[in-house]
This record gives sequence, C-alpha cells and structure tokens, in this order.
Amino acid sequence: MRIGQPGKPRLYPVMIDLTGRRVVVVGAGSVGTQKLTALVTGGAVIDVVAPEATPAVRALDRVGAVSWHRKLFAPEDLDGAVLVISAVDDPLVSRAVWEAANKRTILANGADDPDHCSFMLPAVHRDGDLVVAVSTGGAAPAVATRLRDRIAATVGHGQGPWLTFLARFRPLVKASFRTYEERRDAWYRIVDSDAQTRFQTGDPAGATTTISHAIGRVPKKEASV
Repeated sequence: MRIGQPGKPRLYPVMIDLTGRRVVVVGAGSVGTQKLTALVTGGAVIDVVAPEATPAVRALDRVGAVSWHRKLFAPEDLDGAVLVISAVDDPLVSRAVWEAANKRTILANGADDPDHCSFMLPAVHRDGDLVVAVSTGGAAPAVATRLRDRIAATVGHGQGPWLTFLARFRPLVKASFRTYEERRDAWYRIVDSDAQTRFQTGDPAGATTTISHAIGRVPKKEASV
C-alpha cells in the first residue's frame, strides 16, 4: 500500500545500516544532491542515475563517493539495490521508478511524492552516535523539520562523547545482570544519575564511580594497615 493513500499503514521506524549496500538515487538536481549527503556518510554504495548532475554530484563522482551514470532511468538500474530514492520532477519517471521497485521488492522513496513511497525520509539531528529522527509520514515535512530543530536545541550538543563513554560499560552491565529487565533497570539508574553531568564537566572518574554504584560494582576499599 502506498503511503499517500487513504487508510495508509502506520510507519515502522527503524535505523538501517547501509554500509556496503547498493542504493540508487534517480535524479541529480538540487533535491538529489541533498539526499546524497546522508547516504554518503552512511557508507552506502551509491549509484546515481541522471542525464545531468549538479557540480556537487559531479565532485562526488570524481572522488569515487558515488557512481554517476549519465543516462535516463531504466528499470534494470534497480537490479541488486536494497532501496531507491527518486528525486525527479517528472511524475512519469517517478511512477516508473516506483513500479520497477515494487516488482523487485525494493524499498522506494519519491521526493515530495508520498503516493510513490514505501518508506519516508525523516528530518534528522545527529550528534555522534545520537540520532534523532522526526517524521510526519509525508503529511507536512516542514513540521518535522521544525520539531527536529526544537528537539536539537533542547538536547544540545555534546551527546556524542558521552555516548562513546557510556558504551564502554555495556559489557560490564551485560555481565552483571542475567535478565533483560535487570539490565534495562540498571541503564535507567545510570542515565537518571548525575553521571552525565560529571562527565560533561570534566570528571570522567566521578562519572565512572557513579555508574559503578548504579550497577552495584563499587570496588571495596583496601583495609588500612
């Protein structure tokens, strides 16, 4: 079912690892260029299909970040791809991309064309490993963008280093608790503590102590002699 149809299904939010996977972008104008930015940083193997391209896309092609195929779209361009983004103004081309994707069971997104989408691209805020994604399901992308900006302002920056620091404790938490529920509760104790404040004010040792208390792994002090 198309996302733009009445009675559309609820979207299932998911973060996809596209490293080494083939993605096709049809169209290399300003919209296609914008879509390519996130794909390039995501490590996808990107083929761009378009008779003409912006200077930015040509530059990406020269350095090998994308492969630009200077041609009109053909259905076989999608062979072996895991998803496709159509960034063209021509509704006939957009429909052709959609039909070719459906035939191959490939996820498809039509820029500003919810009737030809099986997935939506959200407004994204990134800070290291933190990814905040906001979507309106294609109803009002501008609303998603403004909400993303408000969330980013509230969350602030500096989450990336904190998340990298926290990741060091995942093996310890996993080894300390047998069940998922116990591990979940331990992580909530950690994130609800003042460990982040300590870390972000230059006291990683204090943050470590707080986390150790939260998971019940505080080293015993050596006896005085």
